[in-house]
Amino acid sequence: PETVLSVRQELRVINEPLRQMPARRRRAFLQHRVEGLSVREVARRLRIGSSPAHRHIERAAADIHVALSEKHEQDDR
Repeated sequence: PETVLSVRQELRVINEPLRQMPARRRRAFLQHRVEGLSVREVARRLRIGSSPAHRHIERAAADIHVALSEKHEQDDR
């Protein structure tokens, strides 16, 4: 039960940066990390090069990392 609550809280924290990020960045991240597509396949689906697709995924991960770090800092107080 505690684990489920923790996961739900983190999902809420992740949802906010996902909603705020540009649509293409969000789609690239979700396709890669949730759907399990390769960077090349993400790029093909978004009709962009592999390097920009990789950048979108990395920036999205960084945005989410910041949100989670801020949440954990608040929890530690």
